[in-house]
Amino acid sequence: MINPLAAFIQYLKTPSLLSVTQIAEKPRYGEAWAAKSRSMVVRPDGGMPDLDLPVQPLRLEVRCFAESPYHAMELLNEMISLSRTTARQPVILGSDTAVLYEFWQESGPSLLFDDDLNMDFALMFFGAKISE
Repeated sequence: MINPLAAFIQYLKTPSLLSVTQIAEKPRYGEAWAAKSRSMVVRPDGGMPDLDLPVQPLRLEVRCFAESPYHAMELLNEMISLSRTTARQPVILGSDTAVLYEFWQESGPSLLFDDDLNMDFALMFFGAKISE
C-alpha cells in the first residue's frame, strides 16, 4: 500500500516545481536544515475516505517557513499556482508508483509565528486525491 503523504511530498520535491527544496512531514531545523532557511512542512489533516475506490482523498496542512511573512507568502503562492496546474501526475516511490490526480486549495492563508522555531510561517490547507 502506498503512503499518500509520502507520495505528495515526493511530488513537491520534483525539481523546478517549487523554489524550496526542504520539504518534510516535520521541521528539521538544527538537524538537516540551516536555521532560518525556507522550508515547507506538510502534515495530514484528515479527509473523507472513499471505500469503493483505491483513491486516498486527503486534507493536508501546509506550513511555509521563511525569514519574513512576505517570503512565507511567496512560498504559499507557489503552492497555489502549482495546485491550479497539477493534473494526473505519476509519482515514483521506490518500486511503487502512485498517481496524484489533483490537489486544490481548501482555505485562505494565515500568517503566524512559531515561538519554538522563532520563525514566521504561512499556513494553508489543501485537498488532494492520490491513488495506488
